[in-house]
Amino acid sequence: VWAMEQYIRRGDFTPEEYEVAFSEENRLESMCFSLDEGEKMVFSGVVDRMDSMEDEENKYIKIIDYKSGNVTFDFAKIINGLQMQLIIYMNAMLELYEKKGSKRVLPAGMFYFHMDDPMVEAAPQDEAETQLLKTMKMSGVANSDFDLIPKIEHPGEEGFLSIPVQATKSGYHKRSSILDTNQMLKLGALVENKMKELGNALMKGDVAIRPYEYKGQMPCDYCSFRHICAFENGTDLVKRIKTMSLEEGKHALDEGTTESH
Repeated sequence: VWAMEQYIRRGDFTPEEYEVAFSEENRLESMCFSLDEGEKMVFSGVVDRMDSMEDEENKYIKIIDYKSGNVTFDFAKIINGLQMQLIIYMNAMLELYEKKGSKRVLPAGMFYFHMDDPMVEAAPQDEAETQLLKTMKMSGVANSDFDLIPKIEHPGEEGFLSIPVQATKSGYHKRSSILDTNQMLKLGALVENKMKELGNALMKGDVAIRPYEYKGQMPCDYCSFRHICAFENGTDLVKRIKTMSLEEGKHALDEGTTESH
């Protein structure tokens, strides 16, 4: 709680709502899909926290998803349909708040916050607190347009403590987790298409035994049902997912080459 309070104080965005629910009652087009065989698939969910700020023309929203585990924003997993929740939440909130107000609503950022209690080396209190905030830095992506990043967090001499961004004299370091508005909206559209693709596969009964392998690990390693599904490593097919850097993800979004791979 202390860390989140510090992060809020360091920026211009303020929490607007907690546990924001969306469902079929909201009639969100981005959460309702017509499938190939005439079925309808509707998504519902609850967004842990939504922060916002406004200017004369636009409302900018930042969503935060609290996680008990350490989840890292990963382009390869998103493109392959393995990590879509955060983007689904942003799609829903953009449409929901467009309906509620008169201003255009744009994404400012979306982040995972790991609910953790880390230890840092003993130091003067101010240095220890800075180190603690760095250790608890959120994972996600920020919008580089509209001068939003320094409004999400005023960096100060110690740099950005809450978001995965590093400032340079000429802008932001290439490893900073940032997308422009167009790229963020394209990411949302990509996830919508993936949701529909997965929905169609589900309704067609596609339950092929084909787990994925990513960074040398497979879900089968810890799955409680591995003996029931009868998957045989070395015999059955495995979907091997390649890693994808932030720059590769940006390029794929710009070029429209974000097929699962």
